[in-house]
Amino acid sequence: MFFPELQQNLSCDQWLCARAILAPKNEVVNRINTDNLKEVQGEMKEFLSMVTIMDTELSTSYAVELNVPVMLMRNLNAPLLCNGTRLRITQLGQNILGATILTGVGKGKSVIIPRIPINPTDLPFQFKRVQFPVKLSFAVTINKAQGQTLQGI
Repeated sequence: MFFPELQQNLSCDQWLCARAILAPKNEVVNRINTDNLKEVQGEMKEFLSMVTIMDTELSTSYAVELNVPVMLMRNLNAPLLCNGTRLRITQLGQNILGATILTGVGKGKSVIIPRIPINPTDLPFQFKRVQFPVKLSFAVTINKAQGQTLQGI
């Protein structure tokens, strides 16, 4: 386990926003995040992400638990909810996540993150993905950590 005191500090926003493991590649970040999520005791919820490509549906799943840190991967309501904002999950719903903002101008505010459709337009084919625009953030890539103040790296 990378954070030995993780369980007792999960609900402490200040502790969570000051710590992250930095890794050079998403592959390593995903492995570390999954390993840390396994150490969290509490209600875990697994969400399906649906991808539609030319009348074909594919699904992948990802897990989130209460009080875990996540990073927003899309701008939702700038400057409050921007790509790279770290949050702590406070509510798990079927189509919404409740969260407390850990970083940025909205630090300490409670927000709701909806499940959203994502339609990339920069590809030669069309598809739609419906998911929550968040990713676990026990670990983050070095690029995503730029501009953040971290004490425990």
